[in-house]
Amino acid sequence: MRFYCFGDNNVDIYQNRQLAYPGGNAYNVAVYSCMRGAEASYAGNVGDDRLGRLQLDSLKAMGVDISLSRVLPGWKTARAAVRLNDGDREFLAADIDIYTKNPVTAADMARCTAEKYDLAYASIWAAFTPEGWEAAKRLPVPLGFDFSDVWNEEDLERVCPVADYVFLSCSHITEDETVGTLKKAVSLGSRIAVGTRGMKGSFLWDGAELLFQPAFSCPVVDTMGAGDSYISAFLVSWLGEEAELGRLLRGFDGAAPAEQDVTLCRRKALELSMAKAALFAASTCRRDGAFGFGIRWEEEL
Repeated sequence: MRFYCFGDNNVDIYQNRQLAYPGGNAYNVAVYSCMRGAEASYAGNVGDDRLGRLQLDSLKAMGVDISLSRVLPGWKTARAAVRLNDGDREFLAADIDIYTKNPVTAADMARCTAEKYDLAYASIWAAFTPEGWEAAKRLPVPLGFDFSDVWNEEDLERVCPVADYVFLSCSHITEDETVGTLKKAVSLGSRIAVGTRGMKGSFLWDGAELLFQPAFSCPVVDTMGAGDSYISAFLVSWLGEEAELGRLLRGFDGAAPAEQDVTLCRRKALELSMAKAALFAASTCRRDGAFGFGIRWEEEL
């Protein structure tokens, strides 16, 4: 399993602790997918500064291919000011000019070939040139996309016809609104839509069935990266389960089991992937930062 993660990355600066940790949505998914047994490349921009070195060195240490990442002289590595409140992270401010003003291009998308990768992944924080977004629509592999908790109707209508697997943070809306949003995403073209609701669990809609996965409770150290780890574990598990199911069905040489039995197998595989994702997300909450590698940092944002 090979992931092409591109777009955003930022260092999380814990102002009340004077510590900085590597992170960012697509960045974290690259790391977490490697932790779950996949291979991953990260394509994004960092500055030629101490935080840029932290970002790249941490990726290398976690086994992520950084050959497609760029160091941009004169630019500051993206950073976000964070505060912890009883383990729950709160974003205060951010400086992300390096990737909003150096957006993803068609050339970046051309690197993602079916010969090298099984999945492309980005988040709503990624900035695209018009040509880059048009190229994203023609990717030869499935696209995973995280809307975080900042989407609107226009975002759904723009992305869901392109993205196969979409994820939305839904703790701020009701359960009914969550389910309605997931159904909207699939009706627009996504194959699977997942809504995570923190300790209230997660929902999945695939156009046929609504599935629910409770969250796993544990003592929380830091919730940073919990959503990204859920996404990574789900994608690694589900893509593997889907491929295995396809291989098993091909073994029947046309005399496949009854459709309802295949549907049941698929549902169980989805439920297993959701359970693994929830468990991995809970384990992430037991460590500082998204995945550790903190350094002392006393400067203001």
